[in-house]
This record gives sequence, C-alpha cells and structure tokens, in this order.
Amino acid sequence: MKNTKKITLGIFLFAVSMTASATALPLEDLKTACNGPATSANSLACIKLSRTLLKANRVFLALSYAHKGAKSGNPDAMFIAAKIYFTRWKELGITYQEGLKYSQALAKDSCEKGSGEGCSLYAYNLPADDTKNKVKNWKLGCERKSAVGCFFLANYQDRIENLSKACEYSESDSTLGSNFCLDYAEALEKDTKSTKAQIQEAFDKACTLGYRYGCYKAASLREEQKSPETELLLQQYGKVCIPVPGLWSQKYYNDACKRLREVQKKTEQSKLRMPD
Repeated sequence: MKNTKKITLGIFLFAVSMTASATALPLEDLKTACNGPATSANSLACIKLSRTLLKANRVFLALSYAHKGAKSGNPDAMFIAAKIYFTRWKELGITYQEGLKYSQALAKDSCEKGSGEGCSLYAYNLPADDTKNKVKNWKLGCERKSAVGCFFLANYQDRIENLSKACEYSESDSTLGSNFCLDYAEALEKDTKSTKAQIQEAFDKACTLGYRYGCYKAASLREEQKSPETELLLQQYGKVCIPVPGLWSQKYYNDACKRLREVQKKTEQSKLRMPD
C-alpha cells in the first residue's frame, strides 16, 4: 500500500529548501540578475533560475546557475547544486562516486552556512555506520525546519515529536509531505497517549497533501467517530473513489465507493426528513 518505510535517495528529488523566496521575474531578467555581481539578492535570482531549468531537465544549465548563486555564500544555492550532483550524476556524465564527492562537499558547506536541507543531505550520504554524525546533522536539519531531517531523526529519537515536525514542515503541495504526515498519523495510532483528534488531524493533512490512502483513513476515522462533518466525509471518500488503474489498491477503492454511496444515501434521506 505504502512505500515510506524505506525511503531512498528519491526524497531529495522532492526536497527543496523552503527558506529562499524568489521573485516572479521573467527568465531574461533572472538571467541578467544572476549574471551580475555575486550579491545575496542576485543569488535568489540564480536559485529561481536553477529550479526552473531543473524542472525542464536542463540539468547542466541548472547546475551552472546554482553554482553562480553559491558564489555569494547562499546556502540554499549550495544545497541545490549538491542535490543536482547527487540525483542527476548520470545526466552530468560523471560517475556516482564523483557526484557523491561533489555533493557532499557542497552539502557540508551549505549546512555550515545555515541550510537545514543541506544538513539533511549531508547526513543522508554519510557512511551507514557513522550514526553519531548522521544523527547530529539530521538534528541540525530538523532544528532548521527541514522535514527530511526531522523524518530521519525520528528513527533515532522522539519518534512522535519528530514525525510531527516532519509533517508540519512539509510544503503545502508536497508528495514528500503527504508521506511524512501519513507516517506521523500511523505512529499516533500506535501510541496509547494520542487522542483521536490528533490522529484525525494528521490523516486530514496527509489527505490534503494528496495521499489518497490518507483520505481513506481520515474519512474512515471521521465516520467511526460519527462526525457531523458530512460534507468533508463526502469529499474525502470522493477523493478515493476515483479509478486510477495500476496506481491504487482495488480494496480501498471499492470500499471507499461503497461508503461514499452510503453516506450520500443517508444525506439525501436526512434532507427528506427535514421540515419545510
């Protein structure tokens, strides 16, 4: 059903620093600014340009502009360059080990200059047996509001608290965040100290972020608690009762559609009983 128990390097294809905002300037204006003096303002233009080019799979250019942004010491530009080396090494025509070497150097600098995502990437690629430094850097990442850092830190300490932060710090439209929020909700389910309201909120967020199983769990819990929020119940079951061949469990799809029809029927019957 879910593949978040073993998170791979794919998380860094989604993880993007949330600390750097960039203006919605036209590309040519961004290029002009980025190619100007190495200032903090111009580095933001480089970051915006690099992200835009990366989405268009212009990997070499994206890396070039990330490096230009890093010249001013911007930790977010350093992180983007580090992420490109780590995740797109094949397209750069280098070996995995070369990409890892360049990535770790940049991620370390990024972390030292204040980037939570830089700390998280650096920790991820440390040797598997270097637990002490992995935890140290994931903790730094989490303290700087890196959802990825909090998620991995949760495997070593304060699981509920750190999964909560991973969920909270996730971006509003993040596929990554929906996984983190679902893990948080499921951890709450197993924790005897958790309240139904906490569990409901976590599943609701996983649903809002686009995880359909989160919608199924949120609606099921809401129905179990006999919640009066009928419209929300209909919306959440409705998000699950959409056929997506090969991408969705038939079991949950069928059950959600069945429950959706039942809730719709009860809602109609309730309206008929209402006095004029």
